[in-house]
Amino acid sequence: MRPFTLLWALCCATLAATAATPKPTNVIVLFVDDMGYADIGPFGNKTLRTPHLDRFAKEGMRFTSFYATPVCSMSRASLLTGSYSARVSMPGVLFPSNRIGLHPDEVTVAEVAKSRGYETIMIGKWHLGHLPEFMPTRQGFDHYFGLPYSNDMKQSRRGYPPLPLYRGEKVIETEPDQAQLTRRYTEEAVKFLRTKRDKPFFLYLPYTMIHDPLASSEGFKGKSAQGPIGDAIEEIDWSVGQIMGALRELLLDDDTLVIFTSDNGPSGRAAPPFSGNKATNLEGGVREPCLMRWPGRIPAGTTCDRIAGNIDVLPTLAKVFGADLPKDRILDGRDLGPLLADPTAAPVRDTHLYFTAAQKLEAIRQGPWKLFLLDPAKRKDEPVRTAPALYNVVEDPAERANQALKHADIVAQLTKAAADRLAEIEAHKRPIGKLSDEPTAAETPSKSPVKLSDLKPGAQLKAAAAPQVGGRAFTLSCTFATTQANTVLVAHGGVQVGYALHIREGKLTFSIRRATDDNSEVSLPAPTDGQPHRVRAGLTKDGKLLLQLDDQPEVMIQGTGLLGKQPAEDFCVGHDAANPAAKYSQPAPFRGNLVDLTIR
Repeated sequence: MRPFTLLWALCCATLAATAATPKPTNVIVLFVDDMGYADIGPFGNKTLRTPHLDRFAKEGMRFTSFYATPVCSMSRASLLTGSYSARVSMPGVLFPSNRIGLHPDEVTVAEVAKSRGYETIMIGKWHLGHLPEFMPTRQGFDHYFGLPYSNDMKQSRRGYPPLPLYRGEKVIETEPDQAQLTRRYTEEAVKFLRTKRDKPFFLYLPYTMIHDPLASSEGFKGKSAQGPIGDAIEEIDWSVGQIMGALRELLLDDDTLVIFTSDNGPSGRAAPPFSGNKATNLEGGVREPCLMRWPGRIPAGTTCDRIAGNIDVLPTLAKVFGADLPKDRILDGRDLGPLLADPTAAPVRDTHLYFTAAQKLEAIRQGPWKLFLLDPAKRKDEPVRTAPALYNVVEDPAERANQALKHADIVAQLTKAAADRLAEIEAHKRPIGKLSDEPTAAETPSKSPVKLSDLKPGAQLKAAAAPQVGGRAFTLSCTFATTQANTVLVAHGGVQVGYALHIREGKLTFSIRRATDDNSEVSLPAPTDGQPHRVRAGLTKDGKLLLQLDDQPEVMIQGTGLLGKQPAEDFCVGHDAANPAAKYSQPAPFRGNLVDLTIR
């Protein structure tokens, strides 16, 4: 073959291989606080100027039966875990005095993204636990900039500490100027988009606004036709325009799925065309505006009226990321992919459950029918509704005409369905994260080694009592003697996150797992002479793995970072009791001596 012909063939083969490998899709989730269904143009607002969201809707899809929850923390838990708030035991709202948060064992959207090599960032309001163990950086986010809870939980409220603004896990300001928050969040997002990277990205931006106290920057304050609430909404529209404009400028537009929605209904305001508002399970409290845009994948200018909601975000994005869903737990959400391609496709789920802030099942919807099992809240100028109350929310979105007496068969059907589904959730309920009244190693710097020296091979320490290593540097050391070529010295973690010191095929290995597909290892030849040897293994604050045997020079490699959160599995000595914490397959239990174990 002639040289030119050969070169041409190689080029064609390379291009064909490149074309056959789909480019990963970036994802942005924009999550507003307290936005009502008709607060923006695409959902009927004729007063406010929302040109960027209007364009968003024309280029994407509107969801008109998209459900959140009555209030804040429970909604964010549902969004990030793909589960009803009752399943993950998340109450309605967390406060600065609470010592609870989203359980470290929960698998979040960010962790699913990281399992496929995505860079992850959260900008804005977290509100799923403000103590270190529960912060975004312990739940799969590489970067974090924002407030740990609502903007009204500030120093001016009696007994509250100064409102902190975080970067990572460090407080960089207290009582920040709230009029600048939307602008600052937007600037952080655009800056992140402009950063050159080899990885795809997942950007989660839960705005502080339009939660009280309302605030807007100088360019928007006093400029809208609806006072402070309108000013804040118009500034969020501007923010959306800045982010979408950056995507177009950077030629990322066609490779990015953007989702825009809200956590719950409006606070203290009507939510037309519905009854109710924030803190209620009437449609006005939980049915939210939702827009999704993905050029070439989502047909432009379309509307989907199928049941969907926050709980569907994780399963949908897992498919977009090309990631597997967690197999060790039940998720309530479903992949919306078929509806994104065709809004008239069959429903991905036909049922939605409405939980209260106290985790009680208040109502159930199947198809057009919604049944209240408990008396719903009453708002001013609205009728008293007494359970069982049955409404056709397609024909009667304001829930005015109770048809329970007319359709007793539907009431019985929905009552049974609600009881069955609640029983399943209660049977598979997962705990909320809790801290004791005493500070733990996750809250205060460790000044001395964790005392583990009494543990012998075969011992197992419950996860709650295990050394705290999530989000921090740590060093493990022990003295061991064995003749085995395949065994485990220490294992803590599982398929999602963990670490292990083990011997594999004659090599002493220290393994760090930050996500399913994010594993780092450092190895040395293992001494299998049956004599005592001192080993030191560690993870430094800049993500480096180190391993040292006796007085030999330490070996160090660059890993991908600290463990994003505390491993949820038990701490094991001389074996691995559950899902493997490292890349080994059923290593033999440790035989020999293992003493002086410490982790600092």
